[in-house]
Amino acid sequence: MPGIKYFTRIIKGMRFESMNHMMDVVKDKWGQGKARTFLSMIWCAARHGAGYHDYVMFGFADLTEKQRKTFVTRVRNKKICEQMNDYTYGEEFDDKFRFNQRFAKFLHRKTLNGESCTIEEFKDFIRDQDTFFAKPNHGSRGQGVTRITVKDYQSPEEILQFVRDRNITVLEHTLKQHPDMAKPHPFSVNTLRIATERVGDTVYVPYIAVRFGRGGSCIFGKRP
Repeated sequence: MPGIKYFTRIIKGMRFESMNHMMDVVKDKWGQGKARTFLSMIWCAARHGAGYHDYVMFGFADLTEKQRKTFVTRVRNKKICEQMNDYTYGEEFDDKFRFNQRFAKFLHRKTLNGESCTIEEFKDFIRDQDTFFAKPNHGSRGQGVTRITVKDYQSPEEILQFVRDRNITVLEHTLKQHPDMAKPHPFSVNTLRIATERVGDTVYVPYIAVRFGRGGSCIFGKRP
């Protein structure tokens, strides 16, 4: 069972608009009332470390306690990651500036540090680009990510000032994905996510997931 400090932090971090939407999904799919769902979600957060997205994705409304115990929820996943990874290298992944620099040859798109670049470097970055993405240096789940349309601004100087004022200075060219991956939803970058475990010299693949956008969205929210 998750510790009380972690549970308290989860409660404080709840976005009730999103949670309310998840309760609506549960009601539509399983016919479970919202009051019961709310209490069940709180219980599953405390007992199984499941956020409300976990609750819906894993179908917890339709499962027994014994079945719920078999799922790798957000808390259980965190414990596995902590046991299997050396977190002294954590910032190489959490710091997007450092990540883009270290893994540049694998990204297949141009990136730029909007905090430290010169205006000439920025002009070169946006040359021949209709759009690009600007992100905060830390964060996850697409929060704060903004798609910039170059023609909406009067000058490169105005764009650069905009991203600096909003502290979204991790700048990246828009990815062009394979046509087959684009077919289900062409507005988003649809991803193939492969989890790996390295034990000695052997790499295992416990699962592979495919994630697609929907409803015309390019990230969270509506497509601009």
